[in-house]
Amino acid sequence: QNCIEKAKESQCYLCRKPLKVDEINKNMRPDLMELFKDPKQVAADLISELKQVVTFQAKQREIFMKFKNAENKREMDKFNDARNRQVKVTQEIEKRKKAFSDDNARLKAAKEEKKQLTTILNNLRREKAKHDTLPSRLSHTRTEPPLS
Repeated sequence: QNCIEKAKESQCYLCRKPLKVDEINKNMRPDLMELFKDPKQVAADLISELKQVVTFQAKQREIFMKFKNAENKREMDKFNDARNRQVKVTQEIEKRKKAFSDDNARLKAAKEEKKQLTTILNNLRREKAKHDTLPSRLSHTRTEPPLS
């Protein structure tokens, strides 16, 4: 008690500010009580608190990873759907290319056939024209005298 009374009236010997003194007993402020706890108990409390933090963080990571995995699965599903659509479109394009190629081949064959038929038709027309003009030439060159 004597020390407390003396300390309340004294000042710091370095900075000369007045000292604040608290009596050490069961009625101390909680923040000061922590300084007088058994070090083993302080360590046990800190370990317990640390375990709670680690457990909380692990659960949060687990929740986050589940969310990310679900998000990745959705994105992979979208990607696979897009890839499947792209494969189908590519197959359809190849199918149409083949059909166009076949159509082109048929058109070329038809064009060639038309050309041949046109040539044959023109030859026949020339022969017919020759044939039609032959009798008229023959009629002009008769050896018989004309009838009066």
